[in-house]
Amino acid sequence: MAALHNTLPADHVVQRVARFAAAGLNTLVSNEAHSSMHWHRAAHEAGLAWATWHPEDHVRGKYKVGDPDSPLYGMPVREMFDRVLETPGCAFLQVGDGPKTDEDLEGIAAFTKWVRAKHPRLITFSCLSLTKIDHDRYIKTTRPDVFCFYKYPLALDYEAPRAARGIEIGTGLGP
Repeated sequence: MAALHNTLPADHVVQRVARFAAAGLNTLVSNEAHSSMHWHRAAHEAGLAWATWHPEDHVRGKYKVGDPDSPLYGMPVREMFDRVLETPGCAFLQVGDGPKTDEDLEGIAAFTKWVRAKHPRLITFSCLSLTKIDHDRYIKTTRPDVFCFYKYPLALDYEAPRAARGIEIGTGLGP
């Protein structure tokens, strides 16, 4: 069982990871791979697997780490992932999540292909959610090892802001 940690505070990392393990979780999932390497090391040292991901614009070949607080600041994305994956224990790498454009889709496909060539034993995981891209096309183009599909029944036209507005309206909290 895994737990996603969306925010990665820098304090008390060892104690926080110990709480994950004590809760019976076996995999720490982080986002922003370039900012969570200390979490990956702590998870590995605690005997937990870890996994990470990046949004679509981060898997395009042109992307460079723009977070000045990251130890990998300015590093091209593929070199950054090579560095991130130096820490043992990665269970999977999420390579995509709801591409909005054909450029996003092609970026996920190219990144997945690169991961397979460079890290052939690593499982690639990909999601499809608030997008107009057909799920069959997505799978055929990106070819992930694991595919996940999120259906948002309140989404009006598969755009997150309208979906959120639909939830507000449906609960009587919106206009």
